[in-house]
Amino acid sequence: MGVGHQRKILNGQLDQEFLNINLLFQPLFVKATLIVVSLALLCPAAISPLHDEGDLDQQQIDLMVSRHNFWREKVGCRPVKWSKELARYSQEWANQLAKKGCEMKHRPPDKYGENIYWSSGMKNQSDNVVDSWASEIEFYNAEKNNCKHGEMCGHYTQIVWCKTSEVGCGMARCGDEEIWVCNYNPPGNWVGERPY
Repeated sequence: MGVGHQRKILNGQLDQEFLNINLLFQPLFVKATLIVVSLALLCPAAISPLHDEGDLDQQQIDLMVSRHNFWREKVGCRPVKWSKELARYSQEWANQLAKKGCEMKHRPPDKYGENIYWSSGMKNQSDNVVDSWASEIEFYNAEKNNCKHGEMCGHYTQIVWCKTSEVGCGMARCGDEEIWVCNYNPPGNWVGERPY
């Protein structure tokens, strides 16, 4: 690095910018530079947040549960209840996906059922997310217990899986993208079993 250049943090990346060497010796400039560099090293998100993490607020939780139960009631299933444990679990996965650019990928197989929703350029309400999954009802043949060829209906059947008693969800943002994750206990979509 030549004289008159200093490395600085810009959007989480080191960048070079030509500086007047006299500025480096001004006390205020030195203090400000140390604070910015310290923040960047100790807490990169303070300088350049990659994604917005956060639990759903009570209004979003209430909408999420009531909308799940709206669809469950239509097929005679008992209501689900909100699980803080499943919500933490879902939020953890949503945050992981956000770190990868809001990648839409299911968590490796585990003990819970899971639905994932992705959108870009809009802020969603949780009831709209549930309705998006439930729109797959048109592809579900209850008589044959299968999906229309070439279509998905597993998000819908997970919502209305009568043995499921708990749901918990999380959401994270990557710029103008959102990734929503809901986990279900007990899980649904067992091969050979009917949802209701």
